[in-house]
Amino acid sequence: LGLFKKYIKIINIYDLKKQKEFITNFNKVAGWCGSVQSVFLSIIASQIEGNIAEIGTYKGKTALIFCNSAIGNEIKVFCIDSFCHNREENIKEEFFKNICEWGYQQMVYLYEGDSVAMAEKFEDNFFELIFVDGDHSPEGVKRDILAYYPKLKPHGLLLFHDYPTPPADNELKSVIDMYVKNSDLFCNFGHFCGVAGAIKK
Repeated sequence: LGLFKKYIKIINIYDLKKQKEFITNFNKVAGWCGSVQSVFLSIIASQIEGNIAEIGTYKGKTALIFCNSAIGNEIKVFCIDSFCHNREENIKEEFFKNICEWGYQQMVYLYEGDSVAMAEKFEDNFFELIFVDGDHSPEGVKRDILAYYPKLKPHGLLLFHDYPTPPADNELKSVIDMYVKNSDLFCNFGHFCGVAGAIKK
């Protein structure tokens, strides 16, 4: 579990009624973040006090989770997406519709374009949490890790979606393991329910 141990403990004491209400609300928004993952990410976000980046936002479900959980901490969520990797139409319009309907338009900032190109728009050490859920190809994940590593504060969290549960393996896992899990630049690597992450040293 690594760095996720403390968050798992919070889940175990989390009010069951609150969990059900939370899941019911956020399952209304289209996205690939499952019920347990939604609760887990909400708990992580509740501990964050700085800027959050979401690489690959789709229709904004995870951004809403971050906003809902970190509200009161005066955080900002920066969503980075090109909106050109999916055959669906009107994804960006759905994104804005969801953000506005939930009332988080003052917390969310959209950067539309290639994720690596967008990284240049942020100062180094700008984010406390970066959630990588964009281009899932090995090269795409590698590019995002290398581009956003300088943008993450020391002791900040770098998280990934869709990390397979061992012993399952795939190219995504191999890249994350190479550049994060087995890297001297990060520590306390952990994974839980498809989410993996580590702390920047």
